[in-house]
Amino acid sequence: MEEGERDLGRVLVTGAQGFVGAALTRRLRAAGQDVTGTDLRSASEPCDLTDYAQVDAVIRGGYQTIFHCGAVSGPMVLADQPLAIWRINALGTAHVLEAARVHGTARVVVCSTSEVYGTGLRWVDEVSPPDPPSVYGASKLAAEAATLGLRARAWSGCGDGAVVVDLWAGAADGDQSGNGAAGGDCGAGGGV
Repeated sequence: MEEGERDLGRVLVTGAQGFVGAALTRRLRAAGQDVTGTDLRSASEPCDLTDYAQVDAVIRGGYQTIFHCGAVSGPMVLADQPLAIWRINALGTAHVLEAARVHGTARVVVCSTSEVYGTGLRWVDEVSPPDPPSVYGASKLAAEAATLGLRARAWSGCGDGAVVVDLWAGAADGDQSGNGAAGGDCGAGGGV
């Protein structure tokens, strides 16, 4: 491990057969990381994010880091099934966060989309106002809100040691302003 890098411990990647999850899983494994990938269609580790019992059973395996990439992959997928989109993206994220909290997972990184900001913006940053143009975008915004809300409530005991994970730069920068992307680390005790 290089200076400034943190040990991710045992890693779980949800949505490991999707575009982002598969790429992340390959990269982590190439770096020598101990990674378990799960996906709805996985033969070795299937998991339906809308079923809390399945999510809990997977996360109970003892992971220090969860990269939550499992979701409907875009606004065109299941466009005629808005409730399914909501259940997979928003409820599925809530299930991952709750199981991570219950089992003391040290960190959870939740993947999102620029769709939470709408389609008319050329540049998006942390202060851009959300304006989701679809159920897909709204469900991902709800997943972000759940992540931030649970972090603020359930892991508030982290105190001054809390770290916000900057997903854009891919590094933990120590920013404690709460203005970074959803994430955090409270050491072994748990954080979102």
